Amino acid sequence: MTKTQVKKASNNHKKGMMYTSFITNKIHVFVTQ
Repeated sequence: MTKTQVKKASNNHKKGMMYTSFITNKIHVFVTQ
């Protein structure tokens, strides 16, 4: 893998983590209401 590919992969991973935590927060809020 080239450096740019690694950078892109880590960016995608960060986005994925943010998206997952966003969904988890939404579910948590929905459950606690």
